[in-house]
Amino acid sequence: MSNYSVSRSVLIAERHRNRISYGGEQLFFKAVSFVIFASLIISTASFLGEFLTFLLLDILLSVYLISLFRGRLRFLFMIHPVFVFLSSFGFQIPFTEIGVGYTYLNTYKQFVDPTSLSWDIENLFDQIFRQDEGYFGFSKVYVGTLPILWFPKFLFRAPADITVYFSLSIFTLFCTAIAVNVSLFHRVIRKDVLLVIALYLTVSPTFFDINSTLHRYTLLCLGLFLFLIAYIGLTRKFARHRPISLILTLSFAIILIGISKPPIFLSILLFMILDGWVRDKLPILSSFLLKLGSTRFVMYPIIFLLGSAFFSAVAPEEYTLGFSQRGGQYTAMANVPGLGLVVRVVYAMLSPFPWTNFRQMQLYGFNSIFLFVHMLSSFLASWMVITLVLRGNLILRGRDDIRTSAIFGVAVISSLAFSAIGFHVYLAPALPFLAPLLLDKVNRISVIYPIGFLIFFEVIARAAQIL
Repeated sequence: MSNYSVSRSVLIAERHRNRISYGGEQLFFKAVSFVIFASLIISTASFLGEFLTFLLLDILLSVYLISLFRGRLRFLFMIHPVFVFLSSFGFQIPFTEIGVGYTYLNTYKQFVDPTSLSWDIENLFDQIFRQDEGYFGFSKVYVGTLPILWFPKFLFRAPADITVYFSLSIFTLFCTAIAVNVSLFHRVIRKDVLLVIALYLTVSPTFFDINSTLHRYTLLCLGLFLFLIAYIGLTRKFARHRPISLILTLSFAIILIGISKPPIFLSILLFMILDGWVRDKLPILSSFLLKLGSTRFVMYPIIFLLGSAFFSAVAPEEYTLGFSQRGGQYTAMANVPGLGLVVRVVYAMLSPFPWTNFRQMQLYGFNSIFLFVHMLSSFLASWMVITLVLRGNLILRGRDDIRTSAIFGVAVISSLAFSAIGFHVYLAPALPFLAPLLLDKVNRISVIYPIGFLIFFEVIARAAQIL
């Protein structure tokens, strides 16, 4: 047997070993066990009290996620309950009054009866799917915050405001657990890649950072995660043994994305185009790129910037002429096709910024721990984005799951072209899918690069303030 055949056999065996998941019976047993323990905690909530109830639910979800993986990294999930409950003591104003919490509270009152806690499903359905001003068949309703605000009131008659923070935090864990189970059931994504994505969604500085204020992006991240799982499953031959459930997963993902942020469908379309080109699945365009030889990889950044500029131009007017104009001092530069997206990405990586003599603590409810967490998040975001720039060709030639996940993350970044300028939360949904880049040492760049990047912009920002 040739060396090539041996190497290929080893690679196939490695991929198969990484994709082996628990059988359906094991997944079902673990899920049922989780439901039983969660039901026990919820049924005794009035006796346990608010703090202990949410702490136990957080620990239970963290342990459940640990049980779905192997290896030492899985125990990082236990950081979640520790951080959430220690950080909860630092808020100096009510959690729901931070940022635009009032907007989500008003939405909640519109669709949930405060006395019976029953949902006005018919009205909710009308608002989402039957409004003339909707985008791609969906209207903006902020559905992602409804279960977060509803759950504490379901458990307790008059819960403290901080329980919304606890509810948001465990909702993040819950949605991640759903996506992980779906992936393991279909045996789609390599388990080491899946673990990194799940960890980033739950215990990364980025998601601790954005959870410092009430937001609606948890459902969007779940939708994106499920879409990636279904897409890989439906476009790779090894995963076609359960096509019906994959199609149902894809449909559910589209609904979640639609009710969260419908213009991001444009980014998903860009992902499908880029992935098709990279895998040589688009006959005419792929043959053209193949003729370019090794220089073909130079084309992908150009394709990405052109695609982002085009989709920005065809995005709903409220985004291109409304949201995309907000939040930045250099709006004109940020709306230049191509260059503007680069400016927006840098803004989103750093903001709020600069950090010396920081004067925007109200963004975090004057909870100082979140400024430190945000700085760590910016470091990770910078590390991954700079890795894309410096190792792009190597990534496109690399292992399939990491490459596909990275292309998906890059495509999601393109949604910044029609988002408000300078908000870290808008970059957050892309970062879990870029995180697997750090798995391979060949992809990883030195930490000197992101550190130098942050110091450079800190100096520039401070100098601009002084001048």
